[in-house]
Formats: sequence, C-alpha cells, structure tokens
Amino acid sequence: MADSGGWAAVIQDHPGAVVAASKGASTYRTIAGIELQGLQNGLQLALRNNVRKLKAQTNSSNVVSFLKYGSTHPWELKQMVNRIKTLTAQMEQFQIKHIYREVNIAKDTLTYY
Repeated sequence: MADSGGWAAVIQDHPGAVVAASKGASTYRTIAGIELQGLQNGLQLALRNNVRKLKAQTNSSNVVSFLKYGSTHPWELKQMVNRIKTLTAQMEQFQIKHIYREVNIAKDTLTYY
C-alpha cells in the first residue's frame, strides 16, 4: 500500500479549454481525504485565476454528501471541510457533483505524472 495518494485540479472554461491545473501528493489515506484536498487546492487555484463560477466534479460520492447534503464527515477532515466551505463562500456560484472515475480521465492522468 502506498504511503500517499495524489490529487489534481483542472480548471476549464465553458468550452473545455484548460485555464489552470495543479497536482500534488497527499498524506491522506482515504479517497475522501485525497479528493477533498484536491477540491481545496482547485478552489484556491480558481480564485487565484479570478474564476468565481465553478462546477466541481469528484469521483467521491462521500465528498459530495459532505458538502452538498451536510452528511457527517470523519473528524480528521473537519478543518479541511470548513476551509472548503469558506472558499466556496467566496464564489459567485458553486456546484459540486459526483462523476464516475472513468469520466475523470484528464485529472487522473495528471495525478500520475
């Protein structure tokens, strides 16, 4: 088992052109933790690039539940969930939805390089 996973964030405009991208290693060992870290970094990247309307996609249905429906999250993710809520409050518009991993090819490809 690997000591960490990787996260990636890709900001695209409406037609699908890449505006900005970022990736990194995560010390979290759960999919939810890694996906939340990627979302947090993606929100920061969007704000740095003056993107204020964002439709986020994640292959973690748990992350969607934590943020969209207020589901209970693990205690060790509480601070990160709160930071993400603070970042989303700075957006004019924010939506998050679950997508299947197979659809998330660009981000997953970026994670492994």
